Amino acid sequence: ALVGEVVNATNAPVCYARVTARLYNADGVLVATDDRGADLTATLPGQRNPFTVWIYDAPPASRYELSVSADSCYSRYASLTVVSAADRNVNGGVEVFGEVENTGGDAVTSAEVAITYYGADGRVVQTDWDLVSPDDLVLGQRGTYRAVTYVRNLRQLFTRYTITAQARVASGPFVIHKESVRPTRPPVTTEWQRRP
Repeated sequence: ALVGEVVNATNAPVCYARVTARLYNADGVLVATDDRGADLTATLPGQRNPFTVWIYDAPPASRYELSVSADSCYSRYASLTVVSAADRNVNGGVEVFGEVENTGGDAVTSAEVAITYYGADGRVVQTDWDLVSPDDLVLGQRGTYRAVTYVRNLRQLFTRYTITAQARVASGPFVIHKESVRPTRPPVTTEWQRRP
């Protein structure tokens, strides 16, 4: 798997970031390719969005290239506050779980979290994501998340992880109030140290 983060260097949110990986052999011939969406639906300005591209049964490759594409967002997205996080070993995997809270001014829907695991050298070693339950949150409401990542020796590979939580600003019947359009809140990423 190829893992990493895409960064939105623009001043507007983008949605559905997609990472395409191309593997080449020593002769420069393309031997495998695949693409996957980044873990979060939207990538806010300045935000990092983790990704994992799995290329199964790939032949030996001497180099790879990554390219990223994304669409404009037609909905507003807001950051959620990560209230708590914990991790533990579960059946050969690492489980990260906790709570998020909607501390913004709007009701939100499709709440999600992305978990990025970093090694001692600061490089991304794995990523995962989960939907928040419930995924519709009014102002002040909390939801829970739980992601179990099954990667061999993951516990030995990472020294810290970050959790980024966000949701689409709702326009449905459970909206508490409507405001004029305002800038999207800056991304909030919470960092946690690995539990030994």
